[in-house]
Amino acid sequence: MSDKETQSKQQQQSKLQQNKQKTVLLYSTRKRKQGQVVVVGNLISRDTNHEIGGTVLGDGYYAVAVHYLNNVEDERLPRPHGDLKTLEDAVGMCVAWTRTHLKRVKPTTEKRT
Repeated sequence: MSDKETQSKQQQQSKLQQNKQKTVLLYSTRKRKQGQVVVVGNLISRDTNHEIGGTVLGDGYYAVAVHYLNNVEDERLPRPHGDLKTLEDAVGMCVAWTRTHLKRVKPTTEKRT
């Protein structure tokens, strides 16, 4: 399977799973941008045996689908693979992100009056 076919398959899987997954915020891993949200995405897996780009996640990483970029500039992926080197390259794709730089967004419930 070519890289383009693999990316297309990952994008389709990401779209199908988007509605089922928990929303997460990814924080910059760069020291000068510490504490800044760079992506809104969906948590795909916390399983240490889950593979992304042919590499097992292992301890300390979660699989995340990248959906919306925020103030990204040239934020590099902690684990680049194939043609995916930066967050801009990874929109619509699943990437490995350090769990220390990820926060789950708790769903809100609206009150009707």
